[in-house]
Amino acid sequence: MKYQIYLSLLLLTFFSFTSEAKNIDQQKIDVKCHVELHGGKQVIYLAYIKEKKLAGLDKSLINRKILTAGSNEKMTVYKVFECKRSEDQFASSKANKLLTEQGM
Repeated sequence: MKYQIYLSLLLLTFFSFTSEAKNIDQQKIDVKCHVELHGGKQVIYLAYIKEKKLAGLDKSLINRKILTAGSNEKMTVYKVFECKRSEDQFASSKANKLLTEQGM
């Protein structure tokens, strides 16, 4: 009986750590991307994504239709300059200026 209790506690601890690891992988974050739309207009695109997808976000946005600030229709992304967490600053001064202009 004693061993069953120890085994139960061990299994319970194991499963609790596994579920915590899954939650960390699935945490969502706010991100911002400096993109160029077809036609040449540059905008800041905001998204709420899983943290593990941030690294490949720039490639996944190309040729994708997105909603932009001040427009009700989706526009196609031509080029992605950079994507950052919302609290981080862009490396480009043009992107930071666009961010200010769009009131974000």
